[in-house]
Amino acid sequence: MLTSCALLLTLLSSCGGGSAPVDSSSPPEETKTGLPEISEVVFSGNLKEMVIVPGQGNTASLIKDASGPAIRLSSTGSKRPPDGDGNGGIVRLSPALSRALSGRKVTVTITMRTSLKDGSTTARALYSRPGLPTSGWQDLTAGTEFADATFEYKVPTREGGHGPDLISIWADPEGRDRAIEIRKIEIKSAAN
Repeated sequence: MLTSCALLLTLLSSCGGGSAPVDSSSPPEETKTGLPEISEVVFSGNLKEMVIVPGQGNTASLIKDASGPAIRLSSTGSKRPPDGDGNGGIVRLSPALSRALSGRKVTVTITMRTSLKDGSTTARALYSRPGLPTSGWQDLTAGTEFADATFEYKVPTREGGHGPDLISIWADPEGRDRAIEIRKIEIKSAAN
């Protein structure tokens, strides 16, 4: 019945009477020239979500407190390759998310703190599309409470030749085996 009423009102509207119905149940149309906002948590404190490459001087272990799980990440060694692949704690983005972020400016938010035991107050992180220029290692400050540390990066439009995009975290740039604790990593890109 709604369809025939809508048709009648449309006909009346074209003849100068009535008005066409507005369907408020439909989502608003996306702008034809813009991209939608992206916001995805790529790490949520689960040890299985982070890759640690053996023999590189990094260790990760699960910790839990009243607020939920986190990872304690420690690092030795004071040098890291510029692309970050194979060093630090690595969180690989899904191929679909990597494609969706191509050519876009992203904000990486890492919720972290210095470890309660042998804590590092400075960490570094980078965004990498392996095989292409990276964000470079970004300095992050870790306080005694979980807080957000962020950096921005313009993702290349070309696909990397060595797998999906990744976030790499270097817990102790001084290489003294100190640690940070990481609760969450989120990637955001504003609509444009």
